[in-house]
Amino acid sequence: MIRRDFSERDIHMALDGELPADERAAYDAWLDANPEMKARSARFTADRTALQAAFAGVLDEAVPARLRKVVLGEAPVKAAVPRSRWWLAAAAAVLLVAGGLGGYLAGVDGIGQEDPAEDRLAEQAIAAHVIYAAEKRHAVEVPASDKDHLQTW
Repeated sequence: MIRRDFSERDIHMALDGELPADERAAYDAWLDANPEMKARSARFTADRTALQAAFAGVLDEAVPARLRKVVLGEAPVKAAVPRSRWWLAAAAAVLLVAGGLGGYLAGVDGIGQEDPAEDRLAEQAIAAHVIYAAEKRHAVEVPASDKDHLQTW
């Protein structure tokens, strides 16, 4: 009996009948010692059975003669007939014109122009930051008893 570590690959080889016969006894002992791998092997076996049942009719169908001839090189492969693709060029031109016209109209209508109110808001935020950043004792931290400080501030 061969002593070695088996893996998931060996499970697949055993299911496909590719595991060497002299390793089969060691493999079965390994499965018995590893319940997780034994459960995985059982799931793979169930999956294989389900797939075979699902595709049983298709697997037994004969390969069509024209396909067999092409695969074996007995029949010439037909090349695709080149077709005129003028409509692709026309569609690209239409999209280009529509995009350019849309961009022009967006610029004429003022879409995307800055709002002056946004500029004022930014300037007010900067001014507030300058005032509060310079102050060591902020207004929320100044007690009511320090009225003179608040008034001069």
